[in-house]
Amino acid sequence: MKVIIALIGISTIILTPLFSENLLKNPGMEESDTQPLHWTLDQFNKGGSVVKIEKGIAHSGNNSISINNIEQNDARLMQDVTIKENTIYKISGWIKTENVSYEGIGANLSFNEHWFTSEEIEGTQDDWRYVDFYLSVKYDITRLSFCLRVGGYGGISTGKAYFDDVAMEEVKSIPPDSREFSVGSGKGENKKNNTNTTANTNTKNDPVVEQTVPRDPQTMGSMILVYSLLGLAVIVFILQLILVKPEK
Repeated sequence: MKVIIALIGISTIILTPLFSENLLKNPGMEESDTQPLHWTLDQFNKGGSVVKIEKGIAHSGNNSISINNIEQNDARLMQDVTIKENTIYKISGWIKTENVSYEGIGANLSFNEHWFTSEEIEGTQDDWRYVDFYLSVKYDITRLSFCLRVGGYGGISTGKAYFDDVAMEEVKSIPPDSREFSVGSGKGENKKNNTNTTANTNTKNDPVVEQTVPRDPQTMGSMILVYSLLGLAVIVFILQLILVKPEK
């Protein structure tokens, strides 16, 4: 029995990395039907946008949140997130839109005071659309303001967007052909990792560069396969211990 308990503990340790913690609070807007708890509204044109908890309109659960830019605006629901240096994060969520203007940046996931965004959704998108990107945090930055957004810096927009099931999760590597960015000064970083970078100087203090993260050859898909096989091997071994009786 002790052996079985030990093996179950080992299998739990092996399989735990498959499930990452979501750093965002109230990511599906299910904690209240009236207020977007843990989220704060900021907007370029004050009073130009309306935010509402949408009951019965959801990608999952019961609620989503909408931002309706009645006037041209950069409106964003923000949540501060504590992050770790030298770490990669996956940012993801689901968006649908109504008459979001093609002028401007459109509906997106982003970070306040940084220029980069997820894929920008414009026009009318009746079905929920999944967007994601990866962010490599280097050095000298330990906090970011995550945004659900309609519009952006230098790209104000009109129209309505719904957001649901958003997430910010720590990951080990960036899959090939992913949308990726990085933040931080890069102090102390190995110089060979700084090749083929394109710097953007529009941010305040932290340079943001695209395509700077050396990819781990073991992508998330292969990691899942390896962990699954290891877990299966542990289960088979446990069954053998239970079912096979030792010879007398």
